[in-house]
Amino acid sequence: MQNNLNTEQKGKIKFHYGYLLYKLGRYQEAKQYFLDEDVLNYDLERANFWFRRIIEKE
Repeated sequence: MQNNLNTEQKGKIKFHYGYLLYKLGRYQEAKQYFLDEDVLNYDLERANFWFRRIIEKE
């Protein structure tokens, strides 16, 4: 199956999945998504915000 998603779509999906993991308390998994290149290209500011929130909880 061919992946027809562009970088922005991938970043958006990964960002929201990372946010879901954060809300579920799965911080270490979420952290990896907020460091993902596609996510950083999608929304660097929000990814950094949520990444910092995780760091504060550690």
